[in-house]
Amino acid sequence: MLFRSQVIAERRRMLDRLLQAYALSLLFALPLAALLGNRLGSPLRVLNERLHALAQLDFNSEDQPIPSTRLIYEIQRISQSMATLQAALADFSRYVPTSLVRQLVLNRQALHLEGESRPLAVLFTDIRGFTTLTENMDPTFTLKLLNEYFGVIHRVATHTQGVLDKYMGDSALVFWGAPDHLDQPARAAVEAALLSQAQLEQLNSDWQSQGIDLRFDTCFGLDYGPVVVGNMGPHERVNYTIVGDHVNQAQRLERVNRDFGTAILASGDLVAALGDAAEDYLIVAVDQARLRGFSSSVDVYEILARRREATAEQLQFAQLFHAAREAFLQSRCTDALEHLRQLPEQARQRPYVQSLIQASTAAVESDA
Repeated sequence: MLFRSQVIAERRRMLDRLLQAYALSLLFALPLAALLGNRLGSPLRVLNERLHALAQLDFNSEDQPIPSTRLIYEIQRISQSMATLQAALADFSRYVPTSLVRQLVLNRQALHLEGESRPLAVLFTDIRGFTTLTENMDPTFTLKLLNEYFGVIHRVATHTQGVLDKYMGDSALVFWGAPDHLDQPARAAVEAALLSQAQLEQLNSDWQSQGIDLRFDTCFGLDYGPVVVGNMGPHERVNYTIVGDHVNQAQRLERVNRDFGTAILASGDLVAALGDAAEDYLIVAVDQARLRGFSSSVDVYEILARRREATAEQLQFAQLFHAAREAFLQSRCTDALEHLRQLPEQARQRPYVQSLIQASTAAVESDA
């Protein structure tokens, strides 16, 4: 019996020591586990947030630094790889519109890769006399100036939710309404033209202050209507672009700015697409024009300014020229000439004003 009691007592002492050791181990292990969990959880949370932003093609979100985790080497490697991937995708987005890639990644069914007909607003830009301006200029310096110039066009296109389709020498093609739907693509195009005009004028002033004796005067052609938008090219290499008469017409409108002495010309289709928003802009009906490659004449309008920002001279010009043109169309050519004579001399020298003066004068003389 004595031996049995000794064995029981010894077993109890061993159990007590085991319990004590277990309790001590818990005192050390739990805080250590909490510490390790925090050290691992924090970087994993940041990694998850970065992955989510990357999946949404959000390159503008503020990156949180991943806390140092020397205990887990793989986390550091994942972080470095993700940073490399993010930088590569951000660079890639400079070549392909981010809105297009986002639709391809997030909603493949929303984009018709084979092309679809959709009404879009189209803007074509070109620098007046670019070849003559730069023929004796160092090519590297010319490229530097063009990069600054196109930087303005790109920022304005992005700001107005447009897609900068392509650069062609000193020209650019921008459109609104695809791949993302816009409620007022025509208005976005007009805003883009006016914003670009103002910011490019500031760029010219900046160049002058830097001692660069050069200015880029830009012409804009705007049109609106159904075009085919989608992928063009072989399966191995495609370009998301637009084709159709309204694309060609925007380019032709840009070219005839030189004939009319204007900077921003829009078609009647684009002005009609503005709807009530047309009242927000000072728009002058210039004439009907036969554009190269088109059999029918097109109504052509000059967009002078936002109405709230128009100068007194611009408002007076628009009022008098509109009255003169209406009188001419109603065969009241003497009245048309009277309105035109009230214009300042500089305004009367504009090519399309001169055309109306000559046509009205010829009509009056033929009736005499």
